Amino acid sequence: MEKKPGRPRIQTNDELILRLRDEENNGWQKGAEVYRDRTHQWISRDTFKRRYLEAKAASKPSKSWAEEFAEELVQKLFGE
Repeated sequence: MEKKPGRPRIQTNDELILRLRDEENNGWQKGAEVYRDRTHQWISRDTFKRRYLEAKAASKPSKSWAEEFAEELVQKLFGE
């Protein structure tokens, strides 16, 4: 078994983190406080922010640069 440097990664509830930030409109500090109150698991503001960004990136499908460019071009040309 190989040891990895650093602290072990804690398991977080990505759905709760996304809901606290997106639906309940909590900031980073308040979101971390509410997360601690609801789960009884200590999480820092920075960890809350990092996990939110990771969950957000994983939840939306990635588009290629060509698809993004084409959509932007259509919007500019046709206003759709």
